[in-house]
Amino acid sequence: GKTEPGFQDVDYILNLFGGKVLEARRHYLEFVKQGVAAGRRPDLTG
Repeated sequence: GKTEPGFQDVDYILNLFGGKVLEARRHYLEFVKQGVAAGRRPDLTG
């Protein structure tokens, strides 16, 4: 979506992945891809 939900602090999250927006988005995308590749975790499924 193009609108940011009020409960998500995009700037805060991206800042965890890098100081520059494009760099942070790239690192975040890699983080998400690694999580998807890891598959389901029974300890986190409920």
